Amino acid sequence: MRFTRLLFCALFSCASFVSLHAQSMTTATVLRPYITSIFPQSLLTGADSTVLTINGKRFQRGAAVYFNARKLTNVRIDGDSVIVVVIPGELTVNADVAVLLVENPDETKIGMRVRIFDACFPGPAIDVFADFAIAQPITTNATMQAFTLRIAGAGFSLKTRVEFNGVPIRFDPRSTNATFLLAEVPAYLNVPGSYFVRVQWEGGCAKIKPFTILPALDTLTAPVVTRISPPYFLPSGGNVIIVGLNFSSQATVRLGNTTLAIVSISSDRIAVIIPPNLPLNGYLLSVTNPSGQSAVTTIFNPIGVSNLISATTISPNPVTTALTLETTLDRATTLTLTLRNILGEAVLQEHHTIASGRFTATLDVSTLANGVYLLEMSDGAGGRWVQKVVKY
Repeated sequence: MRFTRLLFCALFSCASFVSLHAQSMTTATVLRPYITSIFPQSLLTGADSTVLTINGKRFQRGAAVYFNARKLTNVRIDGDSVIVVVIPGELTVNADVAVLLVENPDETKIGMRVRIFDACFPGPAIDVFADFAIAQPITTNATMQAFTLRIAGAGFSLKTRVEFNGVPIRFDPRSTNATFLLAEVPAYLNVPGSYFVRVQWEGGCAKIKPFTILPALDTLTAPVVTRISPPYFLPSGGNVIIVGLNFSSQATVRLGNTTLAIVSISSDRIAVIIPPNLPLNGYLLSVTNPSGQSAVTTIFNPIGVSNLISATTISPNPVTTALTLETTLDRATTLTLTLRNILGEAVLQEHHTIASGRFTATLDVSTLANGVYLLEMSDGAGGRWVQKVVKY
């Protein structure tokens, strides 16, 4: 009887062990998230903030992201494989090796090291405290077309380097001076997303600013500027007519960052007042509807223009290699043709002594950089004609 009782206890213990072992074997394995890559791969000191994209697997809704043990507040989780975070500039003040950590709500986590490089290597040609601002546009909507960034700052030179999200972009040295750059973002980069603009000075100092390209707007209701009359304004200022489509009665018109007074407005025509005593320069003129949709064009403040010579045409415009000008004069004179960049600097000039009647001239612009120019024709007696020219 005792033997039977011992045998029963032994069998019961074995069954319990087998049952527990089987239960442990069927417990679900908790899978950790992992990071495959980040963009950008490294950070730079001197940035106001940096948009960081984390690519990986098994990210969960509600996941927390830490940078050097600081929990980030600006976090967007796009599915289970992408997290977009904003790293505040205060966390990238010093060059260092930082720790990036992603922690799911179920307490599974994954971390990686991120290098923070010193963006400024002081050189004799640059003030190490130099900075820049994106003057216009501050943001834009995706159109898959190239657009121009106006960058304001100090100490710019021909050796300044501009990058858009790590891609070098060119600027026209003839349309640039020590305090601003006009840099062209190519069409293939004009897609929705969060990006950064990086400027590196000749001495090695570099700074970064964020830039956002929003999804494309409904082009059926977006404002469109087809013409500005006149395409320039005098140092004394005055009225300018903007002709186009889809202007709202509550539209705002800006010259650079200055809001212009509106004299009259309709769906296809806006009259505005240009203030006097503005510096000789090219300016971005924008019309913005209350919806946020904008149309942007260029207007110039050239040297005084008066007594315009009539019956003058140029073609083709835009131009690639050769620009043909045709005009009719009622007397013999000496004509001066001057092509200026948007800073007002003469990049090409010709003098022609001609008789009255029909006159034709061809200007070779093939060696000029792409951009916007101002063609001026004067007769030496107060007659002057000015027209915008686009070289591409």
